[in-house]
Amino acid sequence: MKQAADALNSSGLLDFGYSYVSLDDWYVTGRDANGVLEVDNVTFPLGMADLGEHIHAQGCLYGVYSAASLTTCGNRPASLFLEQTDADTMANDWKIDMLKYDACIGMYVHLLGFDILNFLCIIVMFMCICSISMSL
Repeated sequence: MKQAADALNSSGLLDFGYSYVSLDDWYVTGRDANGVLEVDNVTFPLGMADLGEHIHAQGCLYGVYSAASLTTCGNRPASLFLEQTDADTMANDWKIDMLKYDACIGMYVHLLGFDILNFLCIIVMFMCICSISMSL
């Protein structure tokens, strides 16, 4: 992440509007007793605030990811039911500029199993194909 911010700055890409350095998934390992996200301290030993300071010092904007489910697509803690806690942590402690917030169905993958999800995807694709062919 730090190298990406350094490269955006040194290459001149910031001048062309390429300004965001965004971390997508796999950066948290759990939650503490207060429900606050715990950062993977092996990958980010100095924490997310330090990472953000470096990214901002390069003139870049800093983004992270979460999901409106119990787990992210990578099966890490997501923000469902803890949106305010996570927003406070990300904005006030980590100083992020952007949150990518998707509707990953991570929790449903574990509840339903992959076979049922694959079946549902096939049904949706079939419906789309039928709809397209009927409109031709």
